[in-house]
Amino acid sequence: MDRWFKLTHLFSFALLAGFMAVTQWSLIPAQNRLPAEGYAILEQGMNDRLETLTPILMIATVASGIGALFLVWRRSPRTRALQGLALACAVAMVISTLTINAPVNFAIDTWNTAAPPADWSALRDRWELGHTIRAYVGLVGLLAALVATIWDGA
Repeated sequence: MDRWFKLTHLFSFALLAGFMAVTQWSLIPAQNRLPAEGYAILEQGMNDRLETLTPILMIATVASGIGALFLVWRRSPRTRALQGLALACAVAMVISTLTINAPVNFAIDTWNTAAPPADWSALRDRWELGHTIRAYVGLVGLLAALVATIWDGA
């Protein structure tokens, strides 16, 4: 049971952190070259899919992270600290998403793509800040979860 639970946690965390990292390193630079109308069309199209997928990955990662921390609670302090760090990073990703990214996404969903608001680039920059936070915090959390799992099994 422990192995399956750890595998579920690592798999969901890897999907979430990998998705965030790929977006950070490839999609955002491409988006920044788009005019307002192109940016609005792209974001609305992505939001149609990601407003369902992202919460599923985040809930799976946090829930399995709680379980993984519970599983290692009575083991070495090092493993417990690493698993705790991984969970804290996953929670930080959720907080960044709920306080920065999701409100911007919801605003973008209301835009007329033919005439985005004059401050569209300020909203884009705010979204990118939130995404940068969650992308790099996610990578730290994934690394912590991986190291905790490897050391716990050693």
